Amino acid sequence: MKDVYMEINYGFNYNKRINNRDILAKSPTGYDKRIDSLSNDYEFNDLANSPGLSFRYTKKKINFSFGGNAAFTNYEQLNKTLNTKRDYSFTNYYPKASFNYTIKPQENIRFNYNGNSSAPSLDQLQPIKVNTDPLNIYIGNPT
Repeated sequence: MKDVYMEINYGFNYNKRINNRDILAKSPTGYDKRIDSLSNDYEFNDLANSPGLSFRYTKKKINFSFGGNAAFTNYEQLNKTLNTKRDYSFTNYYPKASFNYTIKPQENIRFNYNGNSSAPSLDQLQPIKVNTDPLNIYIGNPT
C-alpha cells in the first residue's frame, strides 16, 4: 500500500524555573522587613517525554491524516524556604487530524484539528498568596 504512511515521532523537553519572591514591608528605615506569609523561594523542574504516532492516506485529490502524541510529564517542586519537595506526574494527550481535498491545482478544501492540553504552571501549584492584583488575590494549590 504505497498510499498509506505511518509517522513515528518523539519529543523531549526539560525546564528549570526558579521563583524567588521577597515581599517587603515598610519600616522606619525603608522597605526592609520581609513578610514571610507572602514570600518564598521555589525551584520548579519539569521533564517531558512525548512519543507520537500518526497515519496518512494520500491519493490524487485526497490527503487525510490522523494520530497524536502523549506527553508524560514529571514535575519536581522544591520549596527552599521550608526545605520540602513534591513530585507530580501528568499525562497529556494531543490528538490531531487533517483532511485536504484538491478541487483544482490552485483550489482546495482543508480541515485541521489539533487538540491541546496543559499541566498546571508553577504559580498554580505554588502554595503562596499572590496579591499583586488586589481584585484577584489567589493562593496556589499545593496538592
